[in-house]
Amino acid sequence: MISQNGRDIAIRLSAAGQNRGLRSGDVLTVVDNEALIIVIRPCSALVIPFMEQAKMITFCYEIGNRHAPFYYVPGGKAFALPYEQPLESLLEKLHILFQRAEICLDGRWKISSATGHGHMHTEVEKAHVG
Repeated sequence: MISQNGRDIAIRLSAAGQNRGLRSGDVLTVVDNEALIIVIRPCSALVIPFMEQAKMITFCYEIGNRHAPFYYVPGGKAFALPYEQPLESLLEKLHILFQRAEICLDGRWKISSATGHGHMHTEVEKAHVG
């Protein structure tokens, strides 16, 4: 990835780091008195409000079966998934209410440990230290 100041950045997370994910505010390193900090940008997501138990069980089963990244929306009594058209079609087929919105899918609110589906929208900021 390229930082906002044009610096080429490569990141490799350990297995534990992959499960934790990157979070807004994570400091990757400090080089020449400049900190490289993760900023999670908003992306298109499917936001699903909490629902009755039977639908919740079906929803969780279907999403888990697809190994899709799955997030809790703090304060919103809702879940979120990175937007993918097949997931939108699935929710429609299951008659599960949702809305499409631009939100930050920060790793601190990730429920599933699934990796490999979807993509992250991260940006590296440079901050002067010292």
